[in-house]
Amino acid sequence: MLTLFIGRVAQLIIAVASMRLVTTLLDPAQLGQVSLVATLTALFALLLVNPVGMFINRRLHTWSETESLRPRLHAFFAYLGGVAALSGSLVATAVWASGMQIGMTAVSLAALVAGSLLFNTVIQTLVPSLNMLGRVRLFAVLTISGLLVNLALSVAFIRLAGPSAFVWMGGAVVGQALLSLLAYWLFFRGSPAGPNWAAIDRDQLKRLIAFSWPVAIAVGLAWAQMQGYRFLIAKQEGLVALGLFTAGYGIAAAMVSALEQILTTWFQPAFYRAANSIDPQINDGAWQHYASAMLPLSIVGMLALIASAPDLVALMLGPDFQTVTTYVVLGALAESTRVWVGVFTLATHMKLKTRLLLLPGVLGTLLTLSSMQLLLPTYGLKVAPLSVAAGGLLNCVWLFLSAVKGATGMLPVRRLLVASVAGAVAVAVAGLARPALYSLGTFMHPAAIALSVSIFAPLAWYFMHYHWPGELPTAHDRRWRWPRHKP
Repeated sequence: MLTLFIGRVAQLIIAVASMRLVTTLLDPAQLGQVSLVATLTALFALLLVNPVGMFINRRLHTWSETESLRPRLHAFFAYLGGVAALSGSLVATAVWASGMQIGMTAVSLAALVAGSLLFNTVIQTLVPSLNMLGRVRLFAVLTISGLLVNLALSVAFIRLAGPSAFVWMGGAVVGQALLSLLAYWLFFRGSPAGPNWAAIDRDQLKRLIAFSWPVAIAVGLAWAQMQGYRFLIAKQEGLVALGLFTAGYGIAAAMVSALEQILTTWFQPAFYRAANSIDPQINDGAWQHYASAMLPLSIVGMLALIASAPDLVALMLGPDFQTVTTYVVLGALAESTRVWVGVFTLATHMKLKTRLLLLPGVLGTLLTLSSMQLLLPTYGLKVAPLSVAAGGLLNCVWLFLSAVKGATGMLPVRRLLVASVAGAVAVAVAGLARPALYSLGTFMHPAAIALSVSIFAPLAWYFMHYHWPGELPTAHDRRWRWPRHKP
C-alpha cells in the first residue's frame, strides 16, 4: 500500500506541475487546441479500444494462470496498429472534407491522434496489468517515469520549436513511444517461454464481440456526454473560451482522476479476483463491497476539491487563467459523476451483461447535450459541467435500478449520508478558516490547501480503514477472504 500511495502522490505532483507549465507556456487559444486533439483521441480510444481493454481486464488472471497472456496481448497490439491507422485516416479525411479549423493541419492532427492512440494504449494496457498481477513496484516506477519523460519532452520541444499545441503534444507522443517499448520489454522479461501468437477461435471471438459491442456504444455515448460537447463550446464561444474552461475543468479532472486511480489501484484487483471466483458468495458480494468503498470516498474527495478550488487555481495555473475557479467547482461535480457511473458500470461487466449499459447511456447523453444546446447561449459555460453532472446522475440511477438492485447488492446508504453530511461540514469549516489564513500573508494558498487536507483526512481515513485488508481483500492479501458482514 505504501508503494502505491507514494506513486500516486508523485503522480499527482507531476500533474500539478504539468498544469502549471502548460498554462504558462501556452495561451488560452492554444490550450483550447490541445483540448480538441485530446477529445478526438479519446473518441477513438473509447469506441474501438476501451471495450477490448475491459475484456482483457476481465480475463487477465485466467490468461496469466494458463500462460496464454503473451499471444493474447500480441493479438491486441496488432489490432491497435490497425485502429491507429484507421483513426488517423478518418481524422485527416474529416478535416479535409469539413474544413474544420482547430489551428493545425490535417496531417499534424492525424499524426497526433494516431500516435497517442497507439503508444498510450500500449502503456495503459501493460502498466496497469503489472499492478493487477502483483508487480506493484514496477507498476509505480513505470507510471511515474513515464509522466516525467512526457512532461520533460513537451517542455523541451516547446523550448526548441516555440509554443504551440502541436509541439507540446508531439513531445508527449514521443515520450509515450519510448515508454511503450520499455514497458513491453519489462512486462515480458522473465516470463515463461511460449508461443507469440495464437489463433483465436470462433467461440472466443463471439464472446469478445458479445461483451464489447454494448460497451463500445456505451463509452461512445459517455464520450459525447463528457467530452464531445467541447466542439460545441469551440464553435459557439471560441477557442479562447474553451481554453479557459479547459484549464479550470482540467484541475477538477486531474484531481478526481488522481483520487480514482489511487482507489482503483487499491480496490480493483480485489474486485476482479472476486468477480472471477468460483465461490458464489465471494462472486455475488464483489460489486457491493467495491461500491461501499468507492462511492463514499469519491464524495469526500469531491467536497475536498471544492473546498480547495480557489487555492488550487492560484497554484496550478498560469497568470492568464486565474479567473476559472467556478469551472473547478462545477467540474468537481461533473467528474465525480463520471466516477460513479464507472462504479455502476462494473456491475454489468461482472455479470457480463453489458447490454444494460445502452439505454442509460442514451438517456444521460440526450439530457446532457439537449440541456447544453438549449441553455449554453443564454447562461454561458457554467451550463456545461452542470449538464454533464445531470446526465451522469441519470445514468447512475438507471444503472442501479436495472443492473444492481436485487441482483448484485444494494447501495451503502448510511455510509453515503455520512460522507455527504460530514463532508459538507468540512467544506464550511475550510471556507470560514480561509480568510484568516489569507490575512497572515500574501501567498498563503499552500497553507490553505494543507488546512483543507487536514480537515478532510480523518474522514477519508474512516472510509479507507473500514475496508482495510483485514476486511476487504486487496492486491496484497494472498488469502482473498471476503468480509463476513455486509457493508
